[in-house]
Amino acid sequence: HCMNTHFYTRLCQGGYAAVQRWTKRVDLFSLDLCLIPVHLGVHWTCAVISFATRTIHYYDSLHGKPPALAATLLA
Repeated sequence: HCMNTHFYTRLCQGGYAAVQRWTKRVDLFSLDLCLIPVHLGVHWTCAVISFATRTIHYYDSLHGKPPALAATLLA
């Protein structure tokens, strides 16, 4: 499943309550992966949640450090 490009921003601004309805028709936990595009102001990065291995991966072509990404997604 691939989330909307506004998902991470809304999650940071309003927490789970702001995005809880975004997946009401999708059972995320029955899927293998969830792709989350993340815009850092100057460029895009990608977070991948693997439900099969229970891990979060962060991909940044500029090799930047993830901005508290895992804590935000796990909250």
